[in-house]
Amino acid sequence: MFKALTTVLACRKVFPCTAKGPVNLTRRQREILHLIARGMTSKEIAQQLKSTPGSINNHIMASIAALGADSRSEAVTKALRLGLVRSEASALADLAQER
Repeated sequence: MFKALTTVLACRKVFPCTAKGPVNLTRRQREILHLIARGMTSKEIAQQLKSTPGSINNHIMASIAALGADSRSEAVTKALRLGLVRSEASALADLAQER
């Protein structure tokens, strides 16, 4: 998973986007995918968001289905490519441009 995420953050294609039509993720789903992209586990995400790992996993599974993905890492990759989730690198670049 680390290799997939570093590849995504380097802006290289890993998975083709197979989602049909517009993808609508909730704010919570986008937030959780962002935290997965940062390398956090479901348990860590649950602790940070004051939720349960089961609830977090439900959001992850819904995100995977909505994106037409087969795994957590593929869902993160697709969300990044579709602009639904921002990588740390893009957020830092935006901050640097504002200065």
